[in-house]
Amino acid sequence: MQIILWIVLALTICFLGLYFLAPRTIYGFVQRGLRRKGGLIQKSVKVGEFDWPYLEGGPVDGEVVLLVHG
Repeated sequence: MQIILWIVLALTICFLGLYFLAPRTIYGFVQRGLRRKGGLIQKSVKVGEFDWPYLEGGPVDGEVVLLVHG
């Protein structure tokens, strides 16, 4: 039982260290997981000098829904 508590403590310390030292890593991991779960693919289109990223998913013959956020 005591070894399990030490393992949980070590994992907690590692997670907190990663959270404070590299939060972008955790955010990217969660974001990729949610996109995969939703069946979304990140794509981008170049307009002039700007890259516009967007997410695409759903059936190919389905109704198009465009959500714009500014």
